[in-house]
Amino acid sequence: MTALPLDDVRGNRDGALDPGETAIWKVQVANFGKGASYDSMLTVDLSSRLLKLDREKMYLGFVAPGATKTVVFRLTAPPLAKILELTNPDGTFRDVAEIEPSANDPKSVKPVAIKPRAKQPSRAQTARLQVMESGVQAAVAQARVFNVPPLPPVLRVARAQILDGVSKFTFGNGNGKLDAGETVILRVLLRNENYTTAQIATATLASGTRDVLPATPEAKMKQVVPLGGRQLDFSLRVAHQLAGKTATLKLSTYVKVAKLGAAPPHSETLKFPIGARGVDTAPPEIRLASPQNRIATTVSSRMMISGAILDSSGLASFRFDKYPVDLRRLKRGGPNQWRFAFARDLKVGENVFPISATDGAGNSTTQWVRVVRRPTASSVKPMAVKTMRGRRN
Repeated sequence: MTALPLDDVRGNRDGALDPGETAIWKVQVANFGKGASYDSMLTVDLSSRLLKLDREKMYLGFVAPGATKTVVFRLTAPPLAKILELTNPDGTFRDVAEIEPSANDPKSVKPVAIKPRAKQPSRAQTARLQVMESGVQAAVAQARVFNVPPLPPVLRVARAQILDGVSKFTFGNGNGKLDAGETVILRVLLRNENYTTAQIATATLASGTRDVLPATPEAKMKQVVPLGGRQLDFSLRVAHQLAGKTATLKLSTYVKVAKLGAAPPHSETLKFPIGARGVDTAPPEIRLASPQNRIATTVSSRMMISGAILDSSGLASFRFDKYPVDLRRLKRGGPNQWRFAFARDLKVGENVFPISATDGAGNSTTQWVRVVRRPTASSVKPMAVKTMRGRRN
């Protein structure tokens, strides 16, 4: 048996089977013996499920001594996208970035070293040829019919996280979910599941609902090593008035590889629930206990200024009399209440004490406590009266 070169009639006619092409494959069976072959059957067994053969058996019938018979097969290779789907890499994925589940800071990331894979596994597709004469094997051969090209990278989503704390780039309630009126960051970790480095890659994010709009719909990546990953951040804005309860986002990646050109784009769908609860825009409430009013009058030289701070988003910072106060010094009066008490000396006249508080959603409020200290009778010195002697009225 002799397997002739492929003739890719539906392809670029380079004499090889490429992804998406159909080729004519001829196999010649020659009888070099002195006797004739009366009952011969040629069978072809492909080593892969990637290729499609029009038939696996061909009855040869009578083959005279010194004669040759040629059998024509039609061999088809699937498109490159199908090859990527059917060919799974063997290896363990290691992140190059570990995301902290409780982190709301967009800068929170821990880098991890990773070693790239330099070689791809052998992906040569072969065919086993066999001639059976009257049930007895008469000849056997093996031919290489297809070489899977170096597979371009496929970047898939390994992890997705919503960052909705209060920072330079985000504004929300910090619960890690999409809520009405928030500006959040969608942090995505993409991993390269093939053995070819992605020199240049582009990721685009599209929204299937008007409730969530991408503020940064595109991100660039370079040098994503095999079985490695890259972290990308997309800014999202959630509408104040919601029409649905679910946000569907479509993430598509486009990869370019040297000598391979552009790989087929890969798309994935990400779904997140949308909460109807809006963003906390109410500033903290400051309630005075002493003095009871923000404007007070007293004759004492010292006063205790106390009260409570109430806010449902938590207390982020507190300042009294223009100086920051450690939150650990404040006593908790409940799940959303903090108590303060400070003693201050008073000077005669007007005394002003500013009280400022900022909650976890970034809302701030400031109150001024005005205390007027009146002088006592003992503290007033009598004025000296001068008399003029020797003068008559």
